[in-house]
Amino acid sequence: MEWQPIETAPKDETHFLAIRHAPGFAHLPNAICWNPWIGNFAADAGPGATTPVKHQPTHWMPIPEAPK
Repeated sequence: MEWQPIETAPKDETHFLAIRHAPGFAHLPNAICWNPWIGNFAADAGPGATTPVKHQPTHWMPIPEAPK
């Protein structure tokens, strides 16, 4: 898995890891999803999350499988 440009992120409410790669930002990934009702990426608070992310992400990747 490699980071991909945010323009290629899924916009079907699939959750994924996102990161903002920019000077002055901590590079910690967050789980987010696209929310079509607000037309923006939303912080993950469960299905139907409506809180837009504060800083637009620049890259994304699928969430890896959990350890067994």
